[in-house]
Amino acid sequence: MRPFTIILVLALLLSGRFTLQAQPVQSYNTLTGNILAAESRKPLPAAVLEIVELGVRTATNEAGEYRLRVPASAARQVTLRATYVGRQDVEVPIKLVADAETRRDLQLPLRSLALADVQVNATRSGQQVSNSTITLGREAIEQTQAYSLGDVLQLLPGKVLLNTNLQGAQAITLRSAPVVTRGTDQTAAFSQNNAFGTAIIVDGATWGNNGNLQADDPGRRGVIGSFSVPDNSRGGDYASGSYAGSSLDLKQIPANNIESVEVIQGVPSARYGDLSSGAIIVNRQAGRTPYRVSTRTQSGTTELTASKGIGLANGNALNVSGTFVNSNPEPQFKTKAFNRLTLGTIYTAQFGPARRHRNSLAFDAHSTLDDARTDPDDQDTRRTYSRDQRLALSNRGTLNLLRPWSEYVSYQFGASYSYQDTYHYRFENQQVKPVSDAMTTGISRGSFTPGVYDVEQRIIGRPLNLYARADNTLFWATGAWSHTLTGGVSVSYDRNLGAGRLFNPLRPITSVQANVDGKGTRPFDFSSVPGMVQAGAFLENQVVRQWGPRRLVANLGLRYDNQNGFSTLAPRLNAKLFLSEALQLNAAYGVSAKAPGLIHRYPGLLYFESPLLVSFNGRENESLYLVHTQVVNPANPNLRPARARTLEVGMNVRSRRGYALSVTAYRKQDEDGFSVNQRRLQLELPEYRLASPVPGQPPTAEPTGQQRVYSYNYGVVENNLRTTNYGLELLVRTPKLRALQTSFDLSTAYTNSYFLSAGRLTYTRKDPLSAEFRDIEQVVYQQADRNGQSALSTVSSTTHLSRLGLVVTLRGQLFWGSWSSRREPFEYAQGFYRPSGQYVAVSRAEQQNGAYQNLRNPIDQEEERQPFVYGNLHLRLAKELGKLARLSFFANNFLNLRPEQFNRDTQVLTVYNQNPTFGSELVLTF
Repeated sequence: MRPFTIILVLALLLSGRFTLQAQPVQSYNTLTGNILAAESRKPLPAAVLEIVELGVRTATNEAGEYRLRVPASAARQVTLRATYVGRQDVEVPIKLVADAETRRDLQLPLRSLALADVQVNATRSGQQVSNSTITLGREAIEQTQAYSLGDVLQLLPGKVLLNTNLQGAQAITLRSAPVVTRGTDQTAAFSQNNAFGTAIIVDGATWGNNGNLQADDPGRRGVIGSFSVPDNSRGGDYASGSYAGSSLDLKQIPANNIESVEVIQGVPSARYGDLSSGAIIVNRQAGRTPYRVSTRTQSGTTELTASKGIGLANGNALNVSGTFVNSNPEPQFKTKAFNRLTLGTIYTAQFGPARRHRNSLAFDAHSTLDDARTDPDDQDTRRTYSRDQRLALSNRGTLNLLRPWSEYVSYQFGASYSYQDTYHYRFENQQVKPVSDAMTTGISRGSFTPGVYDVEQRIIGRPLNLYARADNTLFWATGAWSHTLTGGVSVSYDRNLGAGRLFNPLRPITSVQANVDGKGTRPFDFSSVPGMVQAGAFLENQVVRQWGPRRLVANLGLRYDNQNGFSTLAPRLNAKLFLSEALQLNAAYGVSAKAPGLIHRYPGLLYFESPLLVSFNGRENESLYLVHTQVVNPANPNLRPARARTLEVGMNVRSRRGYALSVTAYRKQDEDGFSVNQRRLQLELPEYRLASPVPGQPPTAEPTGQQRVYSYNYGVVENNLRTTNYGLELLVRTPKLRALQTSFDLSTAYTNSYFLSAGRLTYTRKDPLSAEFRDIEQVVYQQADRNGQSALSTVSSTTHLSRLGLVVTLRGQLFWGSWSSRREPFEYAQGFYRPSGQYVAVSRAEQQNGAYQNLRNPIDQEEERQPFVYGNLHLRLAKELGKLARLSFFANNFLNLRPEQFNRDTQVLTVYNQNPTFGSELVLTF
């Protein structure tokens, strides 16, 4: 889009002249009061106050006093929310008096199971900027007994409740149905794109994965395949503890100091960029809190945590927290244990007149402490470890200026630096094989592996991220319309300074994979990869208009991003129409973009080795390996950002008695996703023969005068992937039924996902062909599209006996159905290669005639359906022992519901649901 067009759109957004004549705000209404501790009536400094409809925030001073300005045009009614770490949030409607000061004092009770209302499930309040925001509060996190952010997110609609597993990288996908064919997940590229496009935002700072290059050599595993994390839970193949090309590893984010989590599955605020699948916003504890020590255990996993929020002078606070986790759920396999140490501090301070300047400085450090381990029963004496260490420093602040041109200014800047080290050792005892370490294109002499040798392979990455953001918020009005306008800019820089892949190509893992399809392994220096810069700007206008009991709240946003030189203009709209206090209608539309990571653009060089002459007689000094090495760079620095368009409609219903219903329908279209397109490398090379050998002398080779064609396939990451997701989400909540002291929650999610890659796949056909096509070497097909559907309900009953400080939660999940398939239109050959390298395209008319029937892909039509409806049941119990201790217990699938299905065709037995798992937690507060 041309610059003048961007300027025009921004001008229309700001002026408001397309509806009403703009005019300055003539007056403000003032909302003041005190925030007190409910049990002691003492002031709470640094409590956060927010006008929900306008997004305006402030904090209390050391005396617990607050002061908020509200435009006179929004004087009829606003919603005030007060929050303080360790205390229950309070949200109240307030009717303001025009041109006057309104006072409202609030008392915040300590969070406790003795309170009348305790929410342990995911909720949708309908007040956030994004219509699709789902909130998980502290009590829900506590009741989940989560070890990491990944465990917390299992409470989202449509997510399966699983046993904690810290043995591999944890990623998150939002609103995406899995596609499973023949018992294997076939959606690696699709799920990786979804997870990679989900932003993880911790205390306002994006914890991204753009600079992660911790992937296996694409010469061994292919481009996308090298991103995957093999299962190493049983001492298996080379495994990385990271997940390049996907989301940040969620198991590295502990849950013990998380105050709340907001999950935006639909259209986010224009404030957030570099995303395509939504955002997960983590708010950690910041403020004065008591000492808290806890220990938690579950099936070989133990966690110890400690935290304290220290109150300082002038209402300032210092929060310190630490977590240690040891996990080895299968002690018989000694090679795979996980240890994590996490430390975090947040210093919160208020400065200036009336404490209008609020600043938080956070420092975080984590380290996985795994060391090399050897399984004594492993004949290959494999030894592996994966270490991940991260340091992060971030600073954010808000300055309330209370000026017509600026209500408040917010800013954020910081840096993170990680050290990632993946190591694998293996003892090799195999037959002698030819190898080469040539790093340039040309013919060279190789060598031979000894029969017995040690293999050491290592990947060292050092991702670095720098970022800064600043924005300004002001009020203005057009007649009876109230506007909260926010504009800001952001910039980020990602690079990897690691030594990279440290392999000895002369000592490969021959028994696992060596010179597959002619591809050899070589070292790759990550620091040679150029860094990536992103810059963005946004304008957002939150509009409020009220007609009697009806109210319209619309958030109009426009975001501009420049990612790797590509510009994206992303309009976003979230609108809420309150027909009454009980009925709310929602609609949203938005565009977003996610830049490719360094791993997509620069996966590493490929080395194709064509053996021209191999002669080995048992004595290396009388043997010869003559090889041609072709260096191919699969980098694609011109990858465009992946783009997504989302449309949502919904309805929220709330009764005065406490019943709540939320329905959301959505459709999301992703384009320019990252997937692999296969390319063909054709080499015509001279043939060689041995010259007359001389005993005891290195042999020589001479050309025969003949040529030979060598053909190879390789992959390049391109913008080939298209994904369409649509579905329906239903959330129902009842109030506590006094007779049973129990409330009920229901969440149901239906998801339909369609995946299509425009890339090509090339297969060597081994089945007999007709005489006319026997000289076909390889057949080319367009990648098949896939379709998946799933329907899952979670029903929760929460029995809360406040006098006893007891909460018992039963969560049952019903798996209504899961269906996946590959579609027929892509079973036909698009073309084929002859041994000479000639490519012959097959037209659409020719694809279905009799002569080409043998080229049809026989595995294309696949379908898999869930054979029956099944369920499981999970128990959570928490009991407060006075004010000092809290004891919790959980049991997953405690009835051991594990239905089975045996497929006679494939001879595969499928067992649904996991084994029963039990765990407990003790929390001491003083």
